[in-house]
Amino acid sequence: MKISKIITAAIVLFSFDSLIKITFDDFRIHISHLLILGALLLCTISSKKWAVPYARSNKTIILLLAYLLLHAFIATDLKTYVIVLSYFLLAVIMHIAIFTYSQKINFSYFFKISLLILIITGLAQFILQHVFNFQISLGGLSEEYYNNGGSIVDRMRGLFLEPNWYGLYLAACLIGYITTTRVRKNHTWIILASLICLYLSGNRLTLYFSLISIAAFFYEKHAHRIPRLVLICACLAPIAFLIALTFSSSLSESFGEDRSASARSVTALKTATYMQSNFSFPSLLFGNGLSTWGEISFQANLSSRADSEKSKTARDTSESYVILFELGIIGAILFLLDFYAVCNLCKKRPEGSQMMILASLIFSAAFYYPIFYFMMYLAPYFAARTYCSLRSGEPNV
Repeated sequence: MKISKIITAAIVLFSFDSLIKITFDDFRIHISHLLILGALLLCTISSKKWAVPYARSNKTIILLLAYLLLHAFIATDLKTYVIVLSYFLLAVIMHIAIFTYSQKINFSYFFKISLLILIITGLAQFILQHVFNFQISLGGLSEEYYNNGGSIVDRMRGLFLEPNWYGLYLAACLIGYITTTRVRKNHTWIILASLICLYLSGNRLTLYFSLISIAAFFYEKHAHRIPRLVLICACLAPIAFLIALTFSSSLSESFGEDRSASARSVTALKTATYMQSNFSFPSLLFGNGLSTWGEISFQANLSSRADSEKSKTARDTSESYVILFELGIIGAILFLLDFYAVCNLCKKRPEGSQMMILASLIFSAAFYYPIFYFMMYLAPYFAARTYCSLRSGEPNV
């Protein structure tokens, strides 16, 4: 079997998520990661050069990787540091595989097949729960976890552990599908089905960006290109809302009963106060160290999600303040640079608007979800990123 086909099969299999994951102690890895690692090993054996071309074309990711590796020198627990770092490494390895064989990957096929799998498994899980009262439980979680999880029990999640991850992956596939496919009338059903599944997943952020993507596509198809400033404002609105919620007492009171909205702002303020009192200037610049959030957030009572049993590897409801806490201002700037570079991919072509929307979805998700661990599964994002860099005639960033 050709290596490109192994990689294509691997990234498609991510749609089955927890159905084909393997657990090693506190670390869980997907079958797809093992296939990708095997494919890169075969690639290396066959003497195909991939390291240098990838490094030259993806400077912002290499800078991030180098910065995270340097944090080994300030790691308080080397084992915990290696576990947390490995999630980022697996995301980079997946990107390397897609980048190296991008000329042989049918991106449109990947997004379409992935959407079909997500729609079918999502509807199957939803029907089993609401019609037959049967809860699919994977990843070592019991049925009680979902039944006692409040609104989570009624939301569509397919074969993913939680609805938010299902919605994020589905939205990334949908935007990637719109980016790579010349959508015709006979394709609109898959877009409508995806929107229905996103709505049933109860994921407001991903539904918002999916609607922006569809609106931008049809607007640019029948009119001129959408003004870039309008698109930027629409894409950054969820982040602006969360910042306003954090620092505006009146707005915070209005959303006080919305636990998903208020939990992030409360923890962000607690974290800012802790950093102001306990961080030196070098710590503000370089952070407290990758993988240190979990234990300190539990000890200092910074987060309601802190758990004494899994405190060392835990993240939080938002990745934004965790990044600032662990990686400092420099780490945050490096992530911003990568976001800026991706938003400027293919900006003179129609695909550029869709890439900005997808990049903004992932960037905004860092303010709403603990996305650092989930990046290793986001094949749609890395596939769309690679596709757009090829279409622009520019090297990948």
